Amino acid sequence: MKLITLNTWGGTLLDQLLSFLKEQSTTTDIFCLQEIYNSNEKRKIGREMQSDLFEQITEVLPDFEAHFKPQLKGYDLEGKVDFDLSAGIALFIKKGIEIKTTDDIWIHREGHDLINEDNATVARNLQYVDFVYEGQHYTVAHFHGVWYPKTKLDNDERLEQSRKIKEFLDTKTGKKILCGDFNLLPTTESMKILEAGNRNLITEYNIESTRTEHYKREEKHADYILVSPEVNVIDFGLVEEVVSDHYPLMLKFD
Repeated sequence: MKLITLNTWGGTLLDQLLSFLKEQSTTTDIFCLQEIYNSNEKRKIGREMQSDLFEQITEVLPDFEAHFKPQLKGYDLEGKVDFDLSAGIALFIKKGIEIKTTDDIWIHREGHDLINEDNATVARNLQYVDFVYEGQHYTVAHFHGVWYPKTKLDNDERLEQSRKIKEFLDTKTGKKILCGDFNLLPTTESMKILEAGNRNLITEYNIESTRTEHYKREEKHADYILVSPEVNVIDFGLVEEVVSDHYPLMLKFD
């Protein structure tokens, strides 16, 4: 099987993003996408982000089941908006794969609203799918981690987020894959919690940066794929196409 995880940057580079997803869809089984907006209205918000990005991606992936899970509703990154808008994460899985469960859990706060206008209060969720493929049971989960403060170091919120993810995944049997934009440096205790019993493919394959030229800050690690020991890694790496301020990560596995 093949999985791609990507923070889409809200569709800021829309044409490149949609072209990439369409091209990759012929050989990919699962897309895990972060920073997704969902609305019935087509507008540009913030820094050229797309309010209906989920719908546009769904249209270029007709052979996939589309699942969107919101983190907040009614706000963009610059404050409250005056139309129906949700922000969250999305999972696309190839039609025909035997899905057992797909859902999400809260890993930082709960609910879909901001406490105030400070985006540091945005809740975070872990989206997951349990499925069977060629007689093997899999769980694939992804998340967009707590981003505040902008340094990707440990704090109480990130440590608690990692503990909640680890506790949840420990309830699952079979082969497990955790991916997404963690907003963590590889050396943090928050990463060590998630790595316990798993392979961190970013460090194993010596990936020094997961950010493209559009990201100007110094901390170049954000995105990860971790796998349980039962997962056979056939191929892994960055897909060096600039479709966001993050590079896509690709995993081939069985």
